[in-house]
Amino acid sequence: MNSWYQITVELPLDALEAASSILFELGSCGLEEKGVDGKIGRLTAFFASEIGCEGVVREIKARLPAASVSTSGVETLDWAATWRDRFEPVWPTDRTVICAPWHDVDPPEDGFRILIEPKTAFGTGGHETTRLALRGLEAVVRPGDRVLDVGTGSGILAIAARKLGAKAVTAIDTDPLATENVWKNVSLNDVTQIVAETRSVTADDRGYQVVVANIISSILTPMLGKLRAASAPGASVIFGGLLSRERQDFTSSLEKMGFMIVEVIQEAEWIGFTTSKS
Repeated sequence: MNSWYQITVELPLDALEAASSILFELGSCGLEEKGVDGKIGRLTAFFASEIGCEGVVREIKARLPAASVSTSGVETLDWAATWRDRFEPVWPTDRTVICAPWHDVDPPEDGFRILIEPKTAFGTGGHETTRLALRGLEAVVRPGDRVLDVGTGSGILAIAARKLGAKAVTAIDTDPLATENVWKNVSLNDVTQIVAETRSVTADDRGYQVVVANIISSILTPMLGKLRAASAPGASVIFGGLLSRERQDFTSSLEKMGFMIVEVIQEAEWIGFTTSKS
């Protein structure tokens, strides 16, 4: 068991999505969201004790000056078990349900289930950015495609790509715990031809017909050149993890790097880009 502390942030409802992104950037391993009234929402973020509480609170107050911030004392708990107990099935698109092995859930008509072992640090399919990326994949993946999933996390997008007909998927993440989680989830879904590797995109990545990168813009933008190089001519490249206020700047970055924007979709404060390598 590990020691954790929690930070509670109250702020206007329309600021919750941006606040969620900031809390994850600061190292939160899980969030709970509740509405306080019709205008104010509450986020409770959980942090491992080795991430200094004072520094996190200071950063939150600097980046979210309108927020009310409070903390609770450190407690020791089996957080993994707690997280599993709270995980419920999610239907991110009309064709997909994401659930745990113990959930008795049928796949959507003409769709499929993605089974995952819920982990606090990796996606469970409920966030808008995952839904946007899945919608992008459903629109572009064709039988026989080679797919690169950058920043794979729990492997949801990689598994979805295979179930959509991709011939082979390379799933990469710089966190070795993510790689372990992907292998577990690949096994749960009884799919093959998915390779999970602990690394970032490199010059050796070439010829992918589909590339998907669901990562925050501060990490995503500097790697656009490598993602373009990894893509085959005419490839579809899907970007997630972006806030709507970043649209103009990110669009400019895409155009400078030779990506043609095919579609931009939005959910709440988040946007997803589907592009083509021009």
